[in-house]
Amino acid sequence: MKLIGLVTFRNEELALPAHIASVLPYVDELVGLDHDSTDQSPRVFEETAGSEPIKSPSWVRPWSSGGELDARCLLLEEGRRRGGTHFLVLDADECLTPPAGRVLRSSLKATPAGEALLMPWVICWKSTRRYRVGASQWNMPMLDFAFHDAPVLSYQTRGVLHVSRTPVPPEAKHRHIDPSQGGVIHYQFAFWEQTQIKQSWYQCIDWINRENSAQGINRMYQASKDDEGAETADLPDEWLPPVDPSAVSNQWRLDQIFSWFDEYGIEFFEPLDIWDVEALRVEFQCRVGRLPEIKTGSDFWFRVRRRLMRSGRRLLALP
Repeated sequence: MKLIGLVTFRNEELALPAHIASVLPYVDELVGLDHDSTDQSPRVFEETAGSEPIKSPSWVRPWSSGGELDARCLLLEEGRRRGGTHFLVLDADECLTPPAGRVLRSSLKATPAGEALLMPWVICWKSTRRYRVGASQWNMPMLDFAFHDAPVLSYQTRGVLHVSRTPVPPEAKHRHIDPSQGGVIHYQFAFWEQTQIKQSWYQCIDWINRENSAQGINRMYQASKDDEGAETADLPDEWLPPVDPSAVSNQWRLDQIFSWFDEYGIEFFEPLDIWDVEALRVEFQCRVGRLPEIKTGSDFWFRVRRRLMRSGRRLLALP
């Protein structure tokens, strides 16, 4: 058994030390892929993980057009080349809780080939020491962060979801780590202003790629908006990573959104619920001379159009 951790990163020099410190004690090797960082992320990874990260090759597409899938495929290929039989796949803004880390190897060893190990996703909320509880989709959902590899597994056939990490198909049987052990702590929502920029970036990507209607996209990301009634609790001391996490800077994502405004026109993005980010709202007012109007109401016609396109037919004069 060789357990390898896989992580993709871009401009996350502040987040990487906490991530690496939480994972490295429990894996045999940590393989990182640098996706065109312009900060010191590659150097930080090399100094703390003890190995040089893979440089994203030219064929890896931008994140806005399938780059995440390319990166996952490349990392898994490299992990297999290095003899990995079991894999832990986290993002740079995620940390493994020590209790979960201590049972990770034995849990994966008992997981049949081709199947995934589910772990609780612990969502920090506006603090690095408090996490979501109560009636919410963020209340420690069980996700597939690790798996026992098999030749039939491929990211190309499954595709990559926003929160999925492994190429294991959903219908495969899964073992899981007990929630009392914690699991994977996700720090994105701990740093609220940076979170809203990142979520706006994801919404723009979905809109550019026509993944959904504007109403559908807004609904999907509504859970990442401010929630005054959010129930939170203190992270147990035994779950805390050995290094305190730091916020990443999403300035590069903000700059990319501005470049999309130039390319597509800022009014193209008007229906999206992204204008609570002050920099974006001010930019819209400067360019258009008014406040944006977010798209609400039914997405019936979008669903009709998509159904007809999939069937090879066209519908004229859609509203």
